[in-house]
Formats: sequence, C-alpha cells, structure tokens
Amino acid sequence: MSGHKDDIDSLKAERDALRRALESRDKLYESIVQTAREGIVLVNEDGRCKFVNARAADILGYAAEDLFGKPFLDCVYEDDLELALTDLERQQLGAASLSEFRLIRGDKKTVWVLAAASVLSGGTPATRGLLLMLTDVTERRALEQQFQQVQKMEAIGTLAGGVFQCACS
Repeated sequence: MSGHKDDIDSLKAERDALRRALESRDKLYESIVQTAREGIVLVNEDGRCKFVNARAADILGYAAEDLFGKPFLDCVYEDDLELALTDLERQQLGAASLSEFRLIRGDKKTVWVLAAASVLSGGTPATRGLLLMLTDVTERRALEQQFQQVQKMEAIGTLAGGVFQCACS
C-alpha cells in the first residue's frame, strides 16, 4: 500500500511542479505582451477585440477593458476602411506585407498605424482569429508631410530664382 501512496505523492509533486512552471511561463508571456512597444490586438472570428495590450489601448485611446468585444473595424477611419480590409485580407492569405491606415481614437483624434496581421487558425474557436501588431506612425507621417512641404518651397524658390535671373538678363 505504501508503494501506491509514494507513487501518488510523486505524481502530485510532479503535477505541482508543472503547474508552477506553467504559471511562471504565463507570467513571462504576459509581461512581454504588456511591455511591448507595439500594440497587440487579438480579434475573434466575428471581428471583435478579444485581447488588447496596454500599448494598443494607448494607441486607440481607450481603456483595454472598453475595447473588449468592440468590433475592430469600428476603429478604422471610414475613408481607409476599404484599404485596411484589402490589406488585412491579403496578409491573412499569407502575403508578407504591411499596411498603413488611420484609426479613430476614443477621443475622436486620428492616428496612423502600420499594421501586420497573422491568422490564428486551428485549435478551438476561442483561439482562432486574427493577431494584429500595430505601430503608431503618426509622428513619422507628419514629418514626411513637413519634408514634402519644404521640398515644394525649395522648388518654388529655385523656379522663382530662375525667373528672376532670366528677367534681369
């Protein structure tokens, strides 16, 4: 009888060690996801947010819990909806591309994001859906626009200088 008790105790100890290892791994993954510089959004098969990390909530201007169950496409800027859908569908089919589109934040401000999507297939319905990685590129877009303005002004200055020089000749 004591042999069976020893076996049971050994199995319980092994199970407890595995449980602790899983809990430790889960805490590590949670820490990685929550401290990532990219916004991470998991969207279920119905297109609703089922997980949003802190950075994604910040990009979208909502509390993470307010995004739970919200259709992700409701956050996409209306004029960019077709582009976002097309690019996301292409990425879901395995195309290695990134797409840029605008999102509407909770405070109604617009934010540009660079989005990469991966299909989460297999498993159970609870684990299937779409993984979105979002990078806020609003500042970069504003700087690009400023640079284009400077180039236009330089071109106008060059053209005006040439006209002035021709007029003086």
